[in-house]
Amino acid sequence: MFGRNDKKKTDPPAGDAEQVHASQHVVAERRGRVINATLQPETVSEHESRILLEELGTLCLEQASSRLAIGLDHVTVLTSAGIGMLVQLHKKLSADGGGIAVYGLNDDLSHLMKLTRMDKLFTIKPDADEAVAALV
Repeated sequence: MFGRNDKKKTDPPAGDAEQVHASQHVVAERRGRVINATLQPETVSEHESRILLEELGTLCLEQASSRLAIGLDHVTVLTSAGIGMLVQLHKKLSADGGGIAVYGLNDDLSHLMKLTRMDKLFTIKPDADEAVAALV
């Protein structure tokens, strides 16, 4: 799976951030055992979802982490494919003893998460610091 062997001894403290990835789709930093990934597209549809799933999955493998905070600050449209991508990540990382926390949702995305009951599946926090803290 994605991050089966979370690093334990060499991790920096959770407050220290180290950028580990930057692309047109994702900017990510490592905070202790947690990867904090901010999604860059405004729209996350089927095309973006495939790319994001690949990038985030690879990132978790490379960083040996099964804990992922996902920032949706830039996202204004999240299609069913985007929700499906989040569910897939959640399942894979949970199977490895980790999980995801989502943050930075605008009012429309917050409403969407409640309508689809994804707020029962995902940890949803207002900002990156709280999302990372929820995964530590």
